[in-house]
Amino acid sequence: STQSTWGLLLVLSTHDSRMSEVPPQPNQPSQAQKATSERNLNLWHWEEKNHFDWANQTLSSVLSGIQATVNGASVLSTTIDNLDGECFGNIRKARRFITYDLTCTFNWTGSYAGTDLSGKFSVTDLSSSGEQPRVVVNLTGERTEALNRCKAALESPEFVNVVRSRLVAWDRELKARA
Repeated sequence: STQSTWGLLLVLSTHDSRMSEVPPQPNQPSQAQKATSERNLNLWHWEEKNHFDWANQTLSSVLSGIQATVNGASVLSTTIDNLDGECFGNIRKARRFITYDLTCTFNWTGSYAGTDLSGKFSVTDLSSSGEQPRVVVNLTGERTEALNRCKAALESPEFVNVVRSRLVAWDRELKARA
């Protein structure tokens, strides 16, 4: 005998605060199944979705606005300069997983003893492998005391730990999207 699953679906109208009943539908797909294509019944076959654009948008907001003040030098991450790599959500045999390998370059501004500076820092080894991402600060221009102090602030645990903790939260959000 064939067994059917029947349920009652309640819909909230955006124009009306009343609830209306929708007739039950046999074998309604789960929310996870609705997110995939109609051809991939029971999430069995390989399916891949590119999340690179989402990663680019969210990393920009996640990593901007991080501040640190160390030994009189203040630094602030401002905007994303470049994002390289790949970021995919995958489904195979009813299991979902995320794979990504990214390098993110950010702009920063800083000041020390009345001197305003700006530059770039990179977050490398940002991957789904579970390794700790590295914050790399490359300096260009004349090496001054102000520039060296700002570099030390960008490489300080105060700055790097905030970057890493925000990336952990970003990773959780990405995996929830898969």
